[in-house]
Amino acid sequence: MPIADTLLRLAEEPAFFTPKWSPHIIEELQRTLKGKLGRSQAQTERRIETMKLFFPDAMVAGYEGLIASMTNDPKDRHVVAAAVRCGAHAIVSDNVKHFPKESLAAYGLSV
Repeated sequence: MPIADTLLRLAEEPAFFTPKWSPHIIEELQRTLKGKLGRSQAQTERRIETMKLFFPDAMVAGYEGLIASMTNDPKDRHVVAAAVRCGAHAIVSDNVKHFPKESLAAYGLSV
């Protein structure tokens, strides 16, 4: 979470980058906060609501139809689909094995 906090701070004005996420990504965040990190429901909700409040334009919609055409790891195809839909330049993840270069190159994405 310290890395996520740092990245969100870098997205504040004056923004170094613009964060984007999707409902699928928010669901994963909820599971991680509650499951792996042991946060309470209230802490999890507060975190996500704060993210939405400070970055109201971050939510990506209309990517679902692209998911099946992605060639990266099936569990993370929704991430690439959302990135393609919003015109992202990069995916920020420490799980690089699920985002091989050859599956991102056609979209000009890096991880």
